[in-house]
Amino acid sequence: VLEIGLSQKDIQPETVLIKAQVEEAVNAPDKAYKWYAKLLEFEERPTFVPVDYQLYKIKALEFLGHYWHDRRQPELAVALLKAGLGIKNGTAFTGKDLDGLYTRFGVEPTS
Repeated sequence: VLEIGLSQKDIQPETVLIKAQVEEAVNAPDKAYKWYAKLLEFEERPTFVPVDYQLYKIKALEFLGHYWHDRRQPELAVALLKAGLGIKNGTAFTGKDLDGLYTRFGVEPTS
């Protein structure tokens, strides 16, 4: 069912979140990484069912912070976790911001 949802032209953020969580649950962090990072690309838009984009992005940044901490990138991990706190306080964070952090810390994004 997830693969059908992920193959749609207009992928829903809920589908991406569930895919990320499934990969995380089966201990596939490199696969989960891709999906959590994708959550940061979604922008707020009107929907029939309310979607809390900020909550999804906070969850994504929490995962990414732990992901990079486990790969011995503590400064990047802290920056990602702080970005999640920033979202909670009303600061926007996008995929471009993630790329900027990777550049700042000299880290290549995981494919």
